[in-house]
Amino acid sequence: MKPEFVRAVASKLPSVEERVQRDHLAWGVNGRYFARLKGHDLLFALTSDQQREFLERSPLFAPLPGEWGGRGWMVVSIDVIDTTMLQTVLEAAHAMVASPEPPGTPPKRA
Repeated sequence: MKPEFVRAVASKLPSVEERVQRDHLAWGVNGRYFARLKGHDLLFALTSDQQREFLERSPLFAPLPGEWGGRGWMVVSIDVIDTTMLQTVLEAAHAMVASPEPPGTPPKRA
């Protein structure tokens, strides 16, 4: 999958703000990031329950190392996921930061 396709899918989610963060595209809502594209790696934030669910669903997903993974940030290569899974990942991450008081508010950067 091409980065341009990821950008198109992320940008269509409600109230999304696209920014460049550390020379990479990042998407957020109300100043809170939910996803970042670093080369062909998609970094995204989830609640701890969602993180466990995605890890059980597929070995393609991995928590980010260290503190970021402990805060719910995960990574998956856009070269190995399909469009349905991409949509699912981005919608889950978006919903977490778009809610008024999201459980486990993610950090503003990853």
